[in-house]
Amino acid sequence: MVVRPTNTALRNLARRAIVYLIVRGDARPAQRLAEHLFEKWREALGPDDPHTLQAATELAWAYRDLGELHRLRPLVEDTLTRQRAILGPDDPDTLRSASDLAVVLSAHGDYAGALSLNEDTLTRRERILGPDHPDTLTTKNNLANILHSLGQYEEARQLEEAVITARQQVLGKLHPDTLSAIVNHAVTLWNLRQKLQARRLVEEGLHGFQKTLGNQHPLTRWARSQRDQIKAAMGGRSSKGRRRR
Repeated sequence: MVVRPTNTALRNLARRAIVYLIVRGDARPAQRLAEHLFEKWREALGPDDPHTLQAATELAWAYRDLGELHRLRPLVEDTLTRQRAILGPDDPDTLRSASDLAVVLSAHGDYAGALSLNEDTLTRRERILGPDHPDTLTTKNNLANILHSLGQYEEARQLEEAVITARQQVLGKLHPDTLSAIVNHAVTLWNLRQKLQARRLVEEGLHGFQKTLGNQHPLTRWARSQRDQIKAAMGGRSSKGRRRR
């Protein structure tokens, strides 16, 4: 795909193509396209241009889905620094990068840093976007993930239930974000020793993914792995599962 840097409409279309590839589970082609656009736009428009920074944000999304944290962290940190300086700390693009960095910090085991950044991002998103905006709910979901990683399962459970209810109302019961929250909640319930409810919820999430995304989508495979781990643990083998953003 050739995207001339002077055509804003084409740049926006190219970014939507990256998002489309990621959502359908094709993170590797999305990464290749995002890297191409990021490099070309950085060269033609400069590293601080909003379009260049948006391309960096989509590239970060692809890296995250691919699990390439060693490439993700420096990209997100650089992008966030530039966005704060150019767009301000409350710009939606800045807050998205801040949310991404909190996820990266948590993945690296820096739970204190992740918690502080995520709480700040949540406060800003609630004030600017409202408590039930999808981006705000993403930040709440990420906060629940951090609490889970810290072993604060009861606090995570309460926040997860609020996120699931809000996402069902705002996004729908079969939206991938809703289903991901349900599967994450199942893992938390398992750690709270609510095994039967955990098994029921993980099956519900898996069936939802199968219905909406098919059997081979990465989210479906992730949900299936959670179901299988819970089934195995109910048979006597311990497992805490692996949560998703």
